[in-house]
Amino acid sequence: MNKLHNQISLIDWLPSIENVSMGLPSNGLFFIDPYQSFCKGQWQRASENLDVLNDIYGQVFEEVVIKGKQLVCYWPEFSFSPSESFDLAKVQEEFEVEITFFRKNYTPIDGRLSYEELLNWKEFILTLVQSIAEDIQLNQDLEEVMTLSSQKNQIRIFSTHQSGGTSYCYFLGEKGDFDREELLTELDFFNSFEDLLSRVAKDFHLYDYVSDFHDRKYEKLFYKYLLKNKYSYNFIPFWKRSLNYN
Repeated sequence: MNKLHNQISLIDWLPSIENVSMGLPSNGLFFIDPYQSFCKGQWQRASENLDVLNDIYGQVFEEVVIKGKQLVCYWPEFSFSPSESFDLAKVQEEFEVEITFFRKNYTPIDGRLSYEELLNWKEFILTLVQSIAEDIQLNQDLEEVMTLSSQKNQIRIFSTHQSGGTSYCYFLGEKGDFDREELLTELDFFNSFEDLLSRVAKDFHLYDYVSDFHDRKYEKLFYKYLLKNKYSYNFIPFWKRSLNYN
């Protein structure tokens, strides 16, 4: 996966690869506006149709989070609302992303969208920016803490910091390299390491797996969980086998 850009740009003129440069190659930018971009004709239905919203967001997620492009959004500055400034500042602080304004004092005069429609566009972009900023932070913070390996596959366990706390998730894949793009789109999160292990133990027979700890503090938590839940198999050979593997 490419390195994520934690900067989102808002511009008050219609974007194009030809006339916008943020110090990145053109293929490092992802533009979105109500006239020319992929969401033309769709964004106005997003507030009423969840499938449309999910489809638009899925494409933005693919380009920004998966491919690591910088998001550039059309943000008309014909009006100023203190609530807009407050909401954007809140996004920056909460998700530790940088939101930058680029202004040419452009006033939309082509009449393709009404004043009210442009206000609705800004509300749509604000929702989009809030969601993508959360995912950027989430995937920057995602850290692999341990791996459970069997002859056929691996269970990779990750931690991430969200809302002031630590959450956990896991990904099942084949041994060796794994599809990071699939990982980032198919995560279920658990509030504690023990909750995650309970789910994993329900779906898989842990005795078939050998543990490898990338963060050693989870080694004690893992074996404490096994003992606490009194697995029917002999714990000592399992422990020795994992230690020998490491």
